[in-house]
Amino acid sequence: MTVQIDLFLRFGVALAIGFMIGLQREYAFRAKQQELLAGERTFALMALVGSLAAMIADIFDSSLAFLGVIFLVGIFTAIAYFIDAWRGQVGLTTEIAILITVLIGALCYWDHLALAAALGIITTVLLTVKIETDRLVSVLTREDIFAALQFAVISLVILPVLPKESNLPPPFDVLSPFRIWLMVVFISGINFIGYFAIKFVGPERGIGLTGLLGGLVSSTGVTLGFSERSNRESSLAKPFSLAIMISWTVMFARVLVEVGVLNLELLQLVWPPIAAAGVVGLLYCVYLYLSQRTTEKDTL
Repeated sequence: MTVQIDLFLRFGVALAIGFMIGLQREYAFRAKQQELLAGERTFALMALVGSLAAMIADIFDSSLAFLGVIFLVGIFTAIAYFIDAWRGQVGLTTEIAILITVLIGALCYWDHLALAAALGIITTVLLTVKIETDRLVSVLTREDIFAALQFAVISLVILPVLPKESNLPPPFDVLSPFRIWLMVVFISGINFIGYFAIKFVGPERGIGLTGLLGGLVSSTGVTLGFSERSNRESSLAKPFSLAIMISWTVMFARVLVEVGVLNLELLQLVWPPIAAAGVVGLLYCVYLYLSQRTTEKDTL
């Protein structure tokens, strides 16, 4: 009985994930008033096909059964694509989503429910944010792509190969190449996030948002990053100063939370001065924000 309940659960999760992805496709095609290749029912059935294919392969102890079902689904999907292309509707998004849904159904049968749910949600999100991604592509420049590649190189290529151990004598043995470069990556990441936040929500709000998020990790990194950028973009001095103050104000709140989690008795001793410093920082943030707004109105 327990085995049957577990099996029904796996198929039920596959059905729900397929229905969710299909619901998004149904909504997207209805909004564009185009003929629908596959809706919520078809996607739900495709997820069940994946689960059944995995179950059949398990029963016969042969991966060829699973691969055969996937091959048949691929053929039907290819036929549907060529029909759509003949009608002038060129695009592989829905077809690829069908194949992903089938594989997610197989993952559900193999009891990788958490991974299947995560992939289903990610797939639905990627299908939903088409307008936002199209807008991103429309505002990207060659410099933006070059900046993204630079950040990818320093964070994903250089950082992993640096040694984590230091050969320096004490007390300088804490300065390992990995930790030093990690700070470089963090500062570059703050600048990278801030750059794109500015492009999407405007200079003032984008910089302030970056200061808020950066303060949750390292207010020092925010300070170093924005201080360096202020030399090149002096016209944004007030937004940069506001972001730095926001990051330090958030830092005071973060410290109180960390101390409270580790030692409540210590929190009772240190919260008055830290809270007072945070209130002063908050008041100065308000002052910088109001003065910045006043400057914008005078400019207009």
